[in-house]
Amino acid sequence: MSDPDWHPDPEDGLRGDRLLSEALAPHVPEDGDPTDAGVYVLRCCSPGGLHAHARRWREAGYEAGHPSEVSMMAASTHLLYVGSSRNVRRRIADHLSGDRRRASYLTVYPPFDVALVEWCSAARRFIEERQVADELADRHPEWAVWCDGVVR
Repeated sequence: MSDPDWHPDPEDGLRGDRLLSEALAPHVPEDGDPTDAGVYVLRCCSPGGLHAHARRWREAGYEAGHPSEVSMMAASTHLLYVGSSRNVRRRIADHLSGDRRRASYLTVYPPFDVALVEWCSAARRFIEERQVADELADRHPEWAVWCDGVVR
């Protein structure tokens, strides 16, 4: 069993028992494909209080410290990661395996579920990524929304 302070429990999430195809299915339109381009939002697991957050950054190899926003992340009700890709399914799978490219945030906070996917053209994905992150942060100030290395 994993650390009981995690919420939700990572063993029930995308690096545990939950299948990526199962998590993506509700977000894929009938005429769409999970390998299309788009913006994705991952709900991540939170380790508990402020000290647990700081410890996770150090344990993940960031000995020099953690982002200045760690207190905001510790106080938030949800931890979200916003990213974009030409192939949403493949990029999320990369995040889960860590084989090709690693995102520091997802190294510290394990992805639990796919919260949202906004399908768009590959050319617009970076613009849409920032817009989705800003909109989520504006609508839900109690959430910590990570996008491009910044918490909104």
